[in-house]
Amino acid sequence: MTRSEKFCLLIVVLLLAGLSFAQQNAPARAKAFETASDIAYDSVPNFLKLPPNLYLGEGIGVARNSKGHVFVFTRSGETRLFEFDQNGTFVREIGQGLYGFEMAHAVRVDSQDNIWTVDEGTDVIVKFSPEGRVLMVMGRRREAVEGLEAAPSPGTPPPPAQPYRFARPTDITWDAGGFYLGRLYQLACCKVRQEWPFHQRGRNARKPTWTAQHTPLDYL
Repeated sequence: MTRSEKFCLLIVVLLLAGLSFAQQNAPARAKAFETASDIAYDSVPNFLKLPPNLYLGEGIGVARNSKGHVFVFTRSGETRLFEFDQNGTFVREIGQGLYGFEMAHAVRVDSQDNIWTVDEGTDVIVKFSPEGRVLMVMGRRREAVEGLEAAPSPGTPPPPAQPYRFARPTDITWDAGGFYLGRLYQLACCKVRQEWPFHQRGRNARKPTWTAQHTPLDYL
């Protein structure tokens, strides 16, 4: 048997083994789906009440603060952030026309009721005060001529880090020591410490270090 024939045989064996494994696990997955408990919820039709001639578009991110106010980060003709009270009544729009808004991906509210937006299109994360004032901006928007950064192929390693670039960030969360940023569809994240010098600029500015499979790394 030639080397090429052996290689082809190996490929066939691996494919058959993969199919067999998938078939063996299919009943278990189906049973888990059938026996999983339902998640209880109450449907409230038309909960959000918008002013005339104002439309949500595609609601990408939703969050609540300690008062029960609801924040909706939407994609429509332009990315917009709306606030509604606990009864669904429109309160205000936050960050109208903000340079860091282009392609909404997530909105979160921290324990101090600060509002954080994660915009995949601009590579920008914005922290707003509860009053809606910009407190912090992380990242740098690509120039218009550069267009949107191409999505990586599944399974490929994260691209090299670039100064001020998050490579299409998708989400944010916190712990006692700082916060974590997620990146586009790569199961990649990084951790930012509270003492990180955000004011740092110039040739000594640090680059984000990312790792796969949700294993956080500090900015080093």
